Amino acid sequence: MKKLLLIFSITCMSTALFSQRVGFRTSNPQAPFHLDTRANNPATGGLPSLPLVYDDFLIDTDGSMNIGPYFAAGMPRSKFFLFFATTGGDNVRIDNLLPAPNPEDIDLLGVVRPGAGFSYLKREQSLNELDLPRTTVLGLSADVTNFLNGVSAGGAQDMPMTVIKNGIPGLSYNATTHFVTLPAGTYRFTVVYSASHGGCTLSSYFYDFPLPSSFTRVHSTSDHLTGAGVGSRHTGTITYASASLPDGKMILTNLGRGQSGNCGGTGMTLFADGTQFLITRIGD
Repeated sequence: MKKLLLIFSITCMSTALFSQRVGFRTSNPQAPFHLDTRANNPATGGLPSLPLVYDDFLIDTDGSMNIGPYFAAGMPRSKFFLFFATTGGDNVRIDNLLPAPNPEDIDLLGVVRPGAGFSYLKREQSLNELDLPRTTVLGLSADVTNFLNGVSAGGAQDMPMTVIKNGIPGLSYNATTHFVTLPAGTYRFTVVYSASHGGCTLSSYFYDFPLPSSFTRVHSTSDHLTGAGVGSRHTGTITYASASLPDGKMILTNLGRGQSGNCGGTGMTLFADGTQFLITRIGD
């Protein structure tokens, strides 16, 4: 019986003593420890092709562990590397992931827990399915004096903006035309304004928020004192959450004069320290 076990062990494991490599189910190990799960690596020669090693297990001299690829010169090194192979299918799954311990006390990004005692890590390209909000912040570049002068109710004037923070991949802003180009997705838009206008008591504004093939107009009014400058300063927000917009949808950073106000002509100042355009992508 002992002889049979010894013969079986020798059959299952080949050891290259001079190169200090151990191969299980292969006579041509590609690392100090190499388990060829399907026993399909070439018996001799150089590195086998990836389709032959996508489910192999290897450990290198520095303790690096690979499941999938071999350790080739020039390849990036990691202590633990799982190969998401196209050959062999989408074949890597990690279950029962836990939050980081205190004092961090945070969940791992991408960990999904559909039920008690069950969790898994989502693939990178499916993170958008988690609907993680991402926001871009545009701010008025400088104070605009006599804003909306000569603009009648229903008309609008552009607001020259500066990108403060662009957190939405694929979003761009043209500072010359004042157009924002959006990637596909569902959005929440917020226009924050801060202005003053002497000689009147009610300022009315609107913004045309984008729909997939048209727009919807939302108004906002602010009552204030009649004094010039600080005496008539007023602020407000106009917010709307859109339906899913197509890729390449363009919106203009402007502000319109509404129907219900009693202000007009010269004397209005739009302030840079309180006027912003917030764009939040809330999901696909």
